[in-house]
Amino acid sequence: MLGFLIAIILALLLTVVLPLVALGRAAAARDAMARLERRIAALEDQLRHDHPAPRPSDETSIPAASDDLGASKHLTAAPTTVATSMAQGAPSSPPRESTAIRLEARIGTRWMLYVGVAALVIGVGLFIRYAFASQWVTPPLRVAFGGLAGALVFVAGRRAVTAGHARFGTTLIGGAIAIWYLAVYAALNLYGLLNAVMGFGLLVSITGLAAAQADRLRSQPLATVAVVGGFGTPFLVGVNTGSHLSLFCYTTLLLGAIVYLAHRRDWPSLNLTSFLLTGLTVPIWNVRLYLPDAYLTTELFFTIYAALFLWVLHRMRRSSHPQARWVRLALWTTPAWYHLASLSVLTPHRLAFLVYLIIGTGVGVVLSVRRESMWTRLLLWVAVAVPLFDWAGSRPDQSWLVPAAVTWLAVAGIHVAAQVELIRRVRARIQAADVLLIPAVGLGLFVGLDAVLAPSRYALTGFVAAALAAAYAAVTVAVRRLDPRAARHTLSVAVTLAVVAGAVFLDGAWTPILLATQAAGLVWIGLREDRAWLRSVGALLLAIAITRLLAVQFDPVPAAYTVILNRRALLGFFVWCRLQRREV
Repeated sequence: MLGFLIAIILALLLTVVLPLVALGRAAAARDAMARLERRIAALEDQLRHDHPAPRPSDETSIPAASDDLGASKHLTAAPTTVATSMAQGAPSSPPRESTAIRLEARIGTRWMLYVGVAALVIGVGLFIRYAFASQWVTPPLRVAFGGLAGALVFVAGRRAVTAGHARFGTTLIGGAIAIWYLAVYAALNLYGLLNAVMGFGLLVSITGLAAAQADRLRSQPLATVAVVGGFGTPFLVGVNTGSHLSLFCYTTLLLGAIVYLAHRRDWPSLNLTSFLLTGLTVPIWNVRLYLPDAYLTTELFFTIYAALFLWVLHRMRRSSHPQARWVRLALWTTPAWYHLASLSVLTPHRLAFLVYLIIGTGVGVVLSVRRESMWTRLLLWVAVAVPLFDWAGSRPDQSWLVPAAVTWLAVAGIHVAAQVELIRRVRARIQAADVLLIPAVGLGLFVGLDAVLAPSRYALTGFVAAALAAAYAAVTVAVRRLDPRAARHTLSVAVTLAVVAGAVFLDGAWTPILLATQAAGLVWIGLREDRAWLRSVGALLLAIAITRLLAVQFDPVPAAYTVILNRRALLGFFVWCRLQRREV
């Protein structure tokens, strides 16, 4: 036992005391050199400003005196002459900034400091591992030794900060925090000395201590250590323990504390770190422990996280911090990640999925109308319509026809109401986003309803097209009272739907007819409003319609197909007659 104690003392001297003393002396020498450089630079500046070069008249006006007086004057004037010569010999360029850390100083003081602390932690860990492998100590003593080593490093870091070596001290404190994390992890998962509740409490306490020290010492790297440790705590304890509510509640409180600390000390990178770690924590939990029955609470916490990050984005919109630009760029992707996560959770639950799409459309449209963000509504329509089309392709049973139709009508109705409101509010030329959104909403609504009704209620497709055409005709009348120019766009949709209704009633191929009619409408609007790009879009849509028509004409025919007296032959004969009449 005595030999073991001697070995521990020697190990502490070699791995803790001596490196700390050496690093402390190196930091003290660096700070002393920096202070000397600053004092020399200050003296040079003072000499240049307070002791200008003597004028020539002053030198010639000195009367000749006795040798003793001249000698005394010579002796007393010597320092002034030396000072003046120093001032005159000083370079005319601005003094070098002694506070700027050169590459040599970075390598010798900062990087080697980090390397030294890392070597200290690794060395202590290897020694402890060797002691454990040799069965020198029992598991409780092993954990106690790790906690004691962390405490010694922490005290040394605090003393270094008090002595004026802030970077050195905060680095040591970060190393102490890492040692404590490892000690608690070993006690919890390797030796079973702690239960999950006690281990979680100790890890949270360590995280809180790290955050408090970072706030007190104004150390952003130490705050980053606290953030990483806070997000790693559930995994160190084991995410298999406890319910998902405990994990999500803990993550919510942790995010709130991070946002507070980041705002208090103006550390935007902490928000970015928490954003990335949240995006890493949720998928890991989803893959390993997600239960379909917990979809409502999961969606609730997803909403809380998204709202929190969007609030941070709102508060940082005018921040001038150098890192704020990149943080804002990352946080702008929050709605996209939230939407994808919500779809992955809610798609198997049909009613919740449809309700989410309606609520999401309403909230997104209201926010975009308040900010008059046109392209946001177009992206929102795409983000909602694509999952709805995919859901309709899964062929839900007939009991879901009414909810699906109501969802399509609600989503499209919200967009139409927003378009009318913006036309009323902004009496100006319709922007490009709305030029594309108006036909996308109207025609997309018809195609979506057809996808829902076609498998079992195909006979209703024509009536749906006619009803939508009448509805858009009424919208056109209402819009024309506000802005006659905007009425052209809704009129184009109404005409297209009316033509499609006729094609459906005549049992024709309505898809190429829809594309061709809308292409003609876009070209007409482009000519009336002098929008060259819109005419190009119309031409492209017409080309797609022609391609689709050719594909329909050359579809495989059934075995009971009438060879001559059929629609294709009659259409070809009609086209030939028209061409012959033109030639005549």
